[in-house]
Amino acid sequence: MTEYGRGTFTGVHELLDLLRRRQAEIGLSNEGLEDICEFAAGMVDKYLGPSRSKWPGLDAVFRMMYALGLSGSLHVDLRKVEKVTPLWRKAGKRKLAAIRTETARVSKAAVKRARSVVLSELGRRGNEIRWKAASPDERKLFGRWLTSQRKRPWQK
Repeated sequence: MTEYGRGTFTGVHELLDLLRRRQAEIGLSNEGLEDICEFAAGMVDKYLGPSRSKWPGLDAVFRMMYALGLSGSLHVDLRKVEKVTPLWRKAGKRKLAAIRTETARVSKAAVKRARSVVLSELGRRGNEIRWKAASPDERKLFGRWLTSQRKRPWQK
């Protein structure tokens, strides 16, 4: 595995600059990179161009890295560790009152979205219990009755 130039970066712009530099190095056009990454037309210019009018998500970055033949690795930066250690200690001392517990209220919208799934599961369980005692002939007879009801025109 060869390391790509000065392949280290500490910020988003530096990472995107490395991707742009690699693209130029292998002579791949924006359209070619978009084709390999399955991006919409113009996305590479928005991600890697000088204006950077859109920020790529993690998936887009990994797609571009793959298309450019790049991989990444993480290492511990001791200078950053020195700066962040006090924040780690502070984060460990958060009050429990600020953390959501199991007894937290569930929103009405979440209950509304989950209702059909829960009722469907309960119905499935009830049907399993109800039909477990029925014989195959009874199930077949009931199925035929349901089919005949389905074919009948609805009457009011």
